[in-house]
Amino acid sequence: MYFVLPVLAIFTGFTQPNFSAILSNSTEKHSQGEILGIRQSIVSSVLAIAPLAGGFLINIGNISVGYQNPLITGSILTFAG
Repeated sequence: MYFVLPVLAIFTGFTQPNFSAILSNSTEKHSQGEILGIRQSIVSSVLAIAPLAGGFLINIGNISVGYQNPLITGSILTFAG
């Protein structure tokens, strides 16, 4: 984890501003703010939902399953994406 997370953070730091620039350049000037606002609300929603889902997956039905469920689920969703 100590080796993977810094690499993930660096690539996320490169990807997110570039994605915003591509999105901004692909829309008309009068709707750029609206599109970037929608993008930011989607990103904020995902960042709020992910910890809740991880906590739910760790403790399904008050039976402490462990840390494997969020890792396995995240791996499956990443592979599907």
